[in-house]
Amino acid sequence: MQLPTNPSTNLRMNLEWCESRIRARFGDRATITAVERLASRLAEVYRLDVGQGSDKWHCYLKDCTGVSLQMPVSEYVSCVLTLDTAYEGQKDLLASGVLAFHPERRLLLTKEVPGRPLTALHRMIVLNPSVRATGIVAWRGVGRWLARLHWNAQPATLSDTRTAELKAFTIDRLQKWAVTDPSCSELAQRAIRATCLASSQLRDRPVTVTLCHGDVSAGNIMVNGSSVGLIDLDDVRFDLPSLDLSLAVLEIAEFSRVAPVFWLKRFAADARRALEDGYGRPFPKGSEFWLPHLRNVAVLLLTLANRRTHHWVARVSNGRRYRRTCAELARTVSAVMQSG
Repeated sequence: MQLPTNPSTNLRMNLEWCESRIRARFGDRATITAVERLASRLAEVYRLDVGQGSDKWHCYLKDCTGVSLQMPVSEYVSCVLTLDTAYEGQKDLLASGVLAFHPERRLLLTKEVPGRPLTALHRMIVLNPSVRATGIVAWRGVGRWLARLHWNAQPATLSDTRTAELKAFTIDRLQKWAVTDPSCSELAQRAIRATCLASSQLRDRPVTVTLCHGDVSAGNIMVNGSSVGLIDLDDVRFDLPSLDLSLAVLEIAEFSRVAPVFWLKRFAADARRALEDGYGRPFPKGSEFWLPHLRNVAVLLLTLANRRTHHWVARVSNGRRYRRTCAELARTVSAVMQSG
């Protein structure tokens, strides 16, 4: 096995565990032939070259020690290890490739999901009208994949607490955003009032929560021909299904831009319809959509506000998206207030 320079004892132990899991899955001749550490913001991630005779493929080891999982480890293990069964036999839906999880060491081992991230296809899709149908097919596949995750991977449940938790989390993020960017404090206060209104409209009844991906972004959407699947399970949780659907809607709006000032409005509308058509169930309406949407927009705004000190190129790019996201928050606040 070709290891990184000066590997630690801990890494050697982790790789031994990986090889034992790989052999249990693929046979005793499967061997890790090389290891490469990849850049990652929070976790330690390694790409493993695996060989078995003339067959070669990649696996990925993620050390989740530095990752704040969204549910207890025991629950997370149960979810991720059974997740792929939801996609067995489903035409054009890619499984997430989970092979094993080590609870004590918080190690996640996955097989490489075939295809390319949707971000890699962005320029081709938005600049060439003849291939835009590829993007529409991809977003329809995202809808189908999410519906399968939400309604088939784990049983849906009712929650009496999730509304209050979403309200508290969203208000906290909006308050932190107002401190980070005082020029937006008035909009943040309006958004807090809208959050309270949206949560009050759900207060008197339990809400349905399902298994959610939690990070629906173009970089996590793999496209392989007509097949589509989502990777990166760090944010898997039980939540309102509209958490994922709102993220997809926000991502479609960004994905539909050729450049910061050029938006393909028709493509965005077609992609949104494809997402809803693929989902195959009534899209959440009213506060069941607005409350998670406010949460997602607040998180995005706080993230973008904190990036204003980065390199000037990133500041320009993030600045434009920041202003668009502020406008999205203002539209959302108005819609919630009108509904009340």
